Amino acid sequence: MKEREYYPALKKALKEYLERDNTATVQLAITSNKIPEWVKSGWDDVTAYAALVTKKKPDIMGYLQSKNEHNIRKLLSVEFKVGELNFEDIYQLKMYAELFDSDLNYLISTEPVNSDLKRFLEKRRGVLAVRAAYYQIEIFMLGPTVDGEYMLIPVNI
Repeated sequence: MKEREYYPALKKALKEYLERDNTATVQLAITSNKIPEWVKSGWDDVTAYAALVTKKKPDIMGYLQSKNEHNIRKLLSVEFKVGELNFEDIYQLKMYAELFDSDLNYLISTEPVNSDLKRFLEKRRGVLAVRAAYYQIEIFMLGPTVDGEYMLIPVNI
């Protein structure tokens, strides 16, 4: 399957994963072609300008809204790859995280992280840090379920 063909299933699996403990609601959009206005509405002027000038777009963007008394809303960016992840994929998502000032940043692949990359990331955890190390990139594998759907499997690094 091509990358774009996974997007609806990925969007569904990510929403289920993030809402699994019922402490937040998630709204997601496939943004690889165009970022919808409701996503842009949460941006400041600098982010809107940078997005306009660079024309860069993650595969999926959206917001996670906490259900607690603090009612915190977090912007998220997702980069998805068919096949194994590599360094360029990590730095592509880091660019999106910095450009859009994303709070939550997910790098998702259809394949497990290869042992060499995983070993490197275990020794150089800072590579996954974004926004002055305040946030961290999280890595997942999109795996099939027995009923033909997909689910996210966290990669422990």
